[in-house]
Amino acid sequence: GGSNGGRALHVHASGSGSGRVGQVLFSAHRAVIGDLVGVLVHPNDEAVAEAARAFGNLSRDTQIRRFMAGSRADEALVMLLDHNSRDVVFAVAGALVNIAADPECKEVLLDEDLQGCDKLVSVVRRAGLRDLPMAAVGCKALYNLLLDLNSPNGPPMMAVEDETLGMLYTSLDELLDATEGGGGDGYQDLLAAGGALHNLLGHFLASQTQTLNNYEDLGEEKN
Repeated sequence: GGSNGGRALHVHASGSGSGRVGQVLFSAHRAVIGDLVGVLVHPNDEAVAEAARAFGNLSRDTQIRRFMAGSRADEALVMLLDHNSRDVVFAVAGALVNIAADPECKEVLLDEDLQGCDKLVSVVRRAGLRDLPMAAVGCKALYNLLLDLNSPNGPPMMAVEDETLGMLYTSLDELLDATEGGGGDGYQDLLAAGGALHNLLGHFLASQTQTLNNYEDLGEEKN
C-alpha cells in the first residue's frame, strides 16, 4: 500500500518516536550520540572539533537535545569551552547556542560546578575584536541562556552572579562601541548578537538597581 509509505515518511520527517521508522531513528541517534561523546575526549583536536560540529547540527532537534542531556554530552561540551583549540571552542559554542535555547536543557550551563555561563563570558571577552565570529557565537549562546522563556527553575539571570553579569555588560559596552563603525559580516553579526544581549542585560540590571533603591527607601522611612 502506498498509504503506508506515506505514513512512514511522515513519521520520518516529523522525527516523532511512533512507528517502526521512529524507533529505528531513535536507536540510531542514541548510538551516534554515544559514539560522538567518546570522540569529544579524543586527544586529536580536529576530531574533537568535528564531533562538536556534529553535535551542533544534531542539537537542532528537540529529542536529540534530551538524549544529549541523558548521555551527558552536554556536560562534555561545556567542559570543552576552555579547550586550547580555537576550532574546538567555536564548534562547542555553536552547539551550546541550541542547548541554551531549550528551557529543559539550559540548566547544564547554569551548573555551579561546570561554570558554563562564566566560561561563555570568558569566551566573549577573550575573543573581543580579535575574533568577531567567536565573540558573536558566544553572545548568541549567552543570549539564549539568559533569555527567560518560561524556564522551569525561574529566571536564569537570577542563577548568575551579579558580578559576572556586570562584567559582561561592561565588556559588551566596549566591544559594541569599538565595532560600531566596522563593515563586513563579522561586524554585523556581532552587533546583532551583542546588541541583543546588551539590551537584555541592561533591562535586568536596571530592574535590579530599582529593587535595591526601593529597599533603601524603605529603610530610610523607618528612621
